[in-house]
Amino acid sequence: HWAAHAGRGGYRAQPPGLGGVQGRASPSARRGIQPLTRTVPVRKRGVAGRSAAVRRGRLAEARAEAWLVEQGLQVLGRRVRCADGELDLILLDADGCVVFVEVRQRGDGARMAAVETLTQGKQERLRRAALAWLQAHPAHQERSCRCDVIVLAGSRVGTATVEWLQAVW
Repeated sequence: HWAAHAGRGGYRAQPPGLGGVQGRASPSARRGIQPLTRTVPVRKRGVAGRSAAVRRGRLAEARAEAWLVEQGLQVLGRRVRCADGELDLILLDADGCVVFVEVRQRGDGARMAAVETLTQGKQERLRRAALAWLQAHPAHQERSCRCDVIVLAGSRVGTATVEWLQAVW
């Protein structure tokens, strides 16, 4: 059926008469040829805002990483993705403990505190992602592990106050 993949980003054949200007059949359609066209997802409002949020998030992660390195931790990974989610930072502390860090950044006028945005579902995804990382890195499987949260509070990442919550879950 011609509309089988409509709306899912797949390719679909158009029905006769819809290949060109609305209300007038395209030359291809007049000859009985049905062109294949790619459906393009509609750009929703807020996409530009999300890319700005992604940039702010990346800056916050870089700031948190630099701060943790100053505290004596060694970076094992950053922005590690797996099927269950993404780990912002993975570090090794001075005692040999693997530290999985979630970075949260909130502006001065935020309605919710950064820690309040870590729902049970998000915590569970992070836990599963940490387990997947440990399975993929057998050299670290016998080490103790913990999950920390770095909260950057302030409207500008570069001057934000850093709060380090250790062993949050």
